[in-house]
Amino acid sequence: MKTRRLTAALALCSLAFAGCSPGAVVRCVLTDLMTPEPGPQPADTRTVTAAAETVPVPDACDAADDPAVWVDESDPEASLIVATNKLRGLVVYGLDGAVVSTNDVGRVNNVDLRGGVDVGGEDTIVVAATNRTT
Repeated sequence: MKTRRLTAALALCSLAFAGCSPGAVVRCVLTDLMTPEPGPQPADTRTVTAAAETVPVPDACDAADDPAVWVDESDPEASLIVATNKLRGLVVYGLDGAVVSTNDVGRVNNVDLRGGVDVGGEDTIVVAATNRTT
C-alpha cells in the first residue's frame, strides 16, 4: 500500500505540473488508490504478448477506452481500430497502432460500429458513440 501511495503522490505532482485540471488529477489518484491489487492468477493462465500498441492519447488519466474493430474482409491488413479518447472524441488506428484519423467531437464513450449498412444505396460502415458533452 505504501508503494501505491507514493505512486499516487508522484502521479498527482507530475499531472499537476503537466497542466492537468485539478479534477482530472484527483480522479486519477483516487482511481489508482481505490483499485484493488490483482490477486493470484489461475494456474492455466496464458500470457499473450502484443504485436503492436496504439499511440497514446494526448490526455492524462483513463482517457483512452472502448475499442471497436472493423475487419476489412477483402484486405485484413487494412482493418481499423476505432477507439474513444473520453476527453476529446474518436481516434482511428491502423493495425500497426499508428493514428489514422481523429474526430474531436467532445467527451465520447462506448463506441461501436456496424458494417454493411445501406445508406442511400451505398454499403457503409456506421460508427456511433455516446457523447457526454453538454
